[in-house]
Amino acid sequence: MPRTRSLLKRLVLGAVAVLVVLVSIAVIRTFMVDSRQITAAPAPALALDVNAAADRLAQAVRIKTVTHTDQSKDDLQTFEALFAHLETSYPGVHRTLSRERIAGRNLLYTWAGSDSSLPPVLFLAHTDVVPAVDPSAWTHPPFSGLRADGFIWGRGTIDDKNGVLALLEAVEALIASSMTPKRTIMLAFGGDEETLGSGARAMAAHLKAKGVKPLLILDEGGIISDGIVPGVDRQVALIGIAEKGYLSLKLTAKGHGGHSSMPPPMTAAGRIARAVSRLEADPFPMRIDGGSALFMAWMAPEMGFKERLAFRNQWLLTPIIKGIYSKKNSTAALLRTTTAVTMLSGGPKENVLPQEATAVVNFRILPGESRDSVEARVKSVIADDAVAIERRPMGGEPSPLSDPEKPGFALLQKSLAQVVPNAIVTPYLTVGATDARAYVELSDQVFRFGAVRLKAEDLDRLHGVDERIAEADYAQQIRLYAQLIRNAQ
Repeated sequence: MPRTRSLLKRLVLGAVAVLVVLVSIAVIRTFMVDSRQITAAPAPALALDVNAAADRLAQAVRIKTVTHTDQSKDDLQTFEALFAHLETSYPGVHRTLSRERIAGRNLLYTWAGSDSSLPPVLFLAHTDVVPAVDPSAWTHPPFSGLRADGFIWGRGTIDDKNGVLALLEAVEALIASSMTPKRTIMLAFGGDEETLGSGARAMAAHLKAKGVKPLLILDEGGIISDGIVPGVDRQVALIGIAEKGYLSLKLTAKGHGGHSSMPPPMTAAGRIARAVSRLEADPFPMRIDGGSALFMAWMAPEMGFKERLAFRNQWLLTPIIKGIYSKKNSTAALLRTTTAVTMLSGGPKENVLPQEATAVVNFRILPGESRDSVEARVKSVIADDAVAIERRPMGGEPSPLSDPEKPGFALLQKSLAQVVPNAIVTPYLTVGATDARAYVELSDQVFRFGAVRLKAEDLDRLHGVDERIAEADYAQQIRLYAQLIRNAQ
């Protein structure tokens, strides 16, 4: 017995010693970290009529450039009306820049620089918007372009007519200031980003054929988050250095139909319901790597002790990080391939057994996985050969990672430090799909950052009800684009 107690004592002391060593290493690592933030002189003043700029965006919102997966349903005259509005609103741009129409409704503007040996900077945005499914639920009608309470309201104010017009406002103001660029500036505005993205692919192919290799490509995607990042009470500029892939799968089950008074043990609708239930009950595993790992490395020095301890010691505390991030949909999406059941259909009548039932499930794919690997896992989880699985036409693989240590990211960081000096700048993973995915062969510095400030309660406005942008934030977006163009020279 004494020998047993002695052995237990040594084991306990050994475990305590190991624990002390682990805690010591974790604490030392927590404090041995330098901030990656920079300071810069404030941006020079930009002559900008904020009221007139807000009016021009409001007018653009009133033009219903809605796109559909079936492009035959698109009203092409709305795009012509928008293009006419842009031409009238920005005479300096249309006098100074060349403009090309690519594959119909896509616009490519080029502001030629004086030094053709310098690689250009390419800005992306899109002119189309998603429908407003329930206009009666909006505080102000979705295509009213109403200016009220310090906001511009309506579909496209965040996604992404604000990006189109902010870029044109910035260039117009720089032209008025007599700026002549040394480096060529290009603006590519896609006309169907919300559906097929064929316009972006056509413009990217056009630029590739001309041998254009931009220093930097910047699209929408990241935001200036206000109160969204856990453990941070400052605004955070989230610059997307990669984006998730996109895949939608249609699940189909067949049945014999008949009267609901004589049902089989499982109907087609029940089979689809079981398949959907299995997918939702078995989500993809969380991972910290790539964009999410870089986000944590950049954010750690700017956070409180607890968050910094976790981010700096992923080797020890990864389960805790995953637990924290799993509590919010917006943060959980950074660490896993997401599964979203978006469409369901079954029988035509409440007392008729369905001959066919379907579901559409949308996946946003984490880099490191692929559409093939996602589909294979779905088949495994559903585990039912009677459920047919078919890919929908839209989609794409996860993008490559753009290095935040290269000059393109540095240009963005400097510009943000000058225009939004109190914001923390960090790389992160863009969870939505953008036109940028079509341009990754042109440059290894493709970033996604729309410069719009959003609070947690604003996230549901994206493709949702009451989309709006604060007029002050829109003015800030214009100034940021202008300063980025200045800094690129």
